[in-house]
Amino acid sequence: MSIEVKLIEGSQEDLTFLNPIDTWGTEYGTVYQMFSHGEAEDAYMVATGFFGDMIYVWYNEEEKRHELATQTKAELKEYSSHVKFVKIDGAIIFSLDFT
Repeated sequence: MSIEVKLIEGSQEDLTFLNPIDTWGTEYGTVYQMFSHGEAEDAYMVATGFFGDMIYVWYNEEEKRHELATQTKAELKEYSSHVKFVKIDGAIIFSLDFT
């Protein structure tokens, strides 16, 4: 399976850094970009609605592809203190290929 991820209209609304747990329970479709030590990463969190697990999208350098996972509320609490998220004005489009 391969995943193509396209970030569209990906401007940052502001640089309000949020702790990962602060993204929990936010509006469906809200997109956050990950920052590590203040630097933007090719990693995103997408809200699934009122208290649903978050969808985590990141680029795996070793495999040279994007990957998906879910993040529970408990997992969001376990991130290191240098990892923050910034709400961005955009959407992520997934193209899945199961061949």
